[in-house]
Amino acid sequence: MNTIAEWREVDADRFRAEISSQYRPAVLRGLVKDWPAVSHGRRSSEAFCSYLAGLDSGKPVDVLRMPPSANGRIFYNDAIDGFNFARDRGAITTVIKSLAREARFDKPSAVVVQSAPIAECVPPKNRRISRRSRPTASNRRAPR
Repeated sequence: MNTIAEWREVDADRFRAEISSQYRPAVLRGLVKDWPAVSHGRRSSEAFCSYLAGLDSGKPVDVLRMPPSANGRIFYNDAIDGFNFARDRGAITTVIKSLAREARFDKPSAVVVQSAPIAECVPPKNRRISRRSRPTASNRRAPR
């Protein structure tokens, strides 16, 4: 198995000159360490969840729910005639409450938010990402 290169202290110039030109996966350690969400998450799960809830627009997002037996793997069911997950929709705050509830169990169910458009879930007035730490790749797709 190939290992993925890890990089630290990456800025836009270094990303363009040394990383993107390789056309390979890369782990950029510490790239978003100054983001408020990361800071809250380092304090505690509760602080992170409270931070996210404060940004929530209330717009429903796509959610997958899997039983503990799935071990977090999104796949087919045992009979191969359906999937091992149920689809749902809910606001980010509702998902956070589900995660908090599941975290109490030794074998929790998996709760997954799928590709939620940031512009819909977190209105621009609620976004708090510093210019310095924004990702540098020029990507035309909406952030998710």
